[in-house]
This record gives sequence, structure tokens and C-alpha cells, in this order.
Amino acid sequence: MVEKLFFFCLVNTNESPSAGPFDFGVLIQRTFINHRRQLSSESYLFTHPNFRIDPIEGDIWPGGTLDIQVLFKPNEARKYEQTAWLDVVGREQRLPLILTGEGEGAKLESSFQILDIGCVYVGSTHLYEVVLANKGFIEARYKINKINSAFGSCFTFEPSSGIIPVDNYQAIQITFHSDQLGQFNEIFNVNIEGNPNVLPITISGQIIGPTFYFDQAQLKFGLVSYGFQTTLPCHLYNTSLVPMPFRLHIDQDQHKKSTVASFDEDEGEEEDRKINNEFQIRPSHGQLPPQSDMTIYVDFVPKAIQKYDTFLQVDINGVGKNIFSLPITAK
Repeated sequence: MVEKLFFFCLVNTNESPSAGPFDFGVLIQRTFINHRRQLSSESYLFTHPNFRIDPIEGDIWPGGTLDIQVLFKPNEARKYEQTAWLDVVGREQRLPLILTGEGEGAKLESSFQILDIGCVYVGSTHLYEVVLANKGFIEARYKINKINSAFGSCFTFEPSSGIIPVDNYQAIQITFHSDQLGQFNEIFNVNIEGNPNVLPITISGQIIGPTFYFDQAQLKFGLVSYGFQTTLPCHLYNTSLVPMPFRLHIDQDQHKKSTVASFDEDEGEEEDRKINNEFQIRPSHGQLPPQSDMTIYVDFVPKAIQKYDTFLQVDINGVGKNIFSLPITAK
């Protein structure tokens, strides 16, 4: 085999008046000798960042054996394959040694992967706990990313990141608080450093408004004298576990008038506008504590000779308007 060596040299041709003639032959010879020395001293032994063979070279006596150790150190979770060649003095062909391995990242398991919290009240705060266990052979660095969806932003994880040693556990507190109604199904991914696969945790449920009821099916004023006040009480019960901010008002569009009251359409429209002054609610708004009740008084002063058929409407702050109607009748 003929070895060929090519090289070039950059030389400053600007000669100083005091400098003598430059010997290019000496420079070329010295460079050639250095390159030959480097090539002759290179052993070309096996090197790899993830595999190490020990010993890398040596002598085996006739009939003897030699134990070779191979160290595998992956730096990421994937499959590795590398061929090392055994060069034996006196043999023309080298012997291949195929090294294969698969790097496995940190492995975490959670106490649950699906959590259904069921129906919870709007505005309430709920606490849950998930436990992460390190079932791998190396410490696990984890991080739980936030979700910017409508209900995903209502969850907080503490601690949301950290390091779990081998055969150890980490309890994570989950806090949930929502001020809006609706159903949700959120998937939170636990990212594990060095592991391309995430650990999903799915949480689903439904946010509902406060539950309440009146102790009466309807308010019947019966026959009431024109211009005189009549008062009927009723009890409003909050059966939920959260405070209930409410507002009560009369539905002006659902009452029915008798034709005895007036024969003029303009007068009838005027009576529609006055109906809100005919009914007074005490109190008309407030906040009912959890699992408590409140007495509501409805004062009625008729200002027209007619038949009244309307409703006491209930609005819940943060939930909706006219979510419940209590019938009211009078004549």
C-alpha cells in the first residue's frame, strides 16, 4: 500500500532587507517527518461515546482466555448499535463485534391516570392528591405543564416540578377552583427528562350552580282589594355547600289581565309598566350562606282591577338569569 501525503504551506514573501535567504527544503522535511510520526503512533483503537471496551488491547497466550468488559452508557432513550472490529495479528480478516443496547429513561408511575371529580359547585375549591412513584433505575426529573384552556387554567399542581430519587415517591397536591359552569375533560402531561413518552393524567367533571328550593309551590294571593297591601311569606333554602348570591324580581311579561280592568289598549300597556311597582320583594337580593334558609316577603298592592298571573324569578350571580320561576297568582 502506498501512502500519499499532500500538504501546502503559506509563506510570507515580503523579505526584510536584513533577513537572509529562506530554506524551504528544511521546512518541508520537518513537516513531513511530523506527519509520519503522527501516523505511525496512531493506534486506531475503538472509541465511542456510549460504549467502552476494557481492555481495549492485549495478548492472549496459546490455549488461554481473556475476559472483555463492555460498558454501555446511553445518554438518551433510544436504541444504539455499533460495530467494533477485533484485529488479530496474523489474520487477514478482522472479527466483528456488534454492540447493541437500548437506552431507557426515567420511569414514573402515578397513583391514578383518570380522575372523575363528578359534579362540583361553582366557586368552590377542591383538593386532590396524586402520587408519582419512581420505578426506574435512575432519578426522575419531572415537570407538569399548564393548560391554558377554560377549565385547564383552574387547576394548580404543587409541586409542579422536581426530582424523585430511585424507589421513592412524590405526593402532588391538585387544587381546583372554577367560577364558570360546564363540563370538562382535561389531560395533563407529566414530562420526564430523558424519556420521550409523557405520563398523562386525565381529570373530568362538571361544574354546577348552587342548589336551592322554595318551601311553597306557588304564591296565591287570592282575591285582593284594590289599593290595599297584602303580604305573603316564603322560605328560600340553599342546599349547596357554597354561598348563593341571588337576586329576585317579578316577570313582567308573564301576567294575564282580565278584560274587566280596561277597554283601552293604551291603558293596558300602562298597567304592564306599573306591575313592578305593585309587587315589592323583601329582600330582593343578597347572599344566602351554605345550607341555610331565608324568609322572603312579597308585598302586593294592586293598582288595576285585573287578574294577575306572573312569576317570581330567581337570578344567581355567576350562574344565570331566570333559572327558577315561582308562580304568583292574584285577582
